[in-house]
Amino acid sequence: MKKNWILQKEGINTETNAVEKEVKQRLKDYGIATKDIKTLTFYYNADEGNTYYVAEFTNGSDLTGAVLKDELEIDTECEED
Repeated sequence: MKKNWILQKEGINTETNAVEKEVKQRLKDYGIATKDIKTLTFYYNADEGNTYYVAEFTNGSDLTGAVLKDELEIDTECEED
């Protein structure tokens, strides 16, 4: 089973899988291996349309960042009924 969550506010869709993929790619680009990540927590701010994240590592350190709504190509206007 494949899951797909889409967050929606004011006609804008944000696909959570795309956000997760973007964050994982950024961490990989920083040279961080998946095995070194203890937890990856996402915070979606519906008022802004941005997602913030905290990556906690097995060595006790952490890294925070953000994926801004304009950085994701999948943010699209949804059709109003």
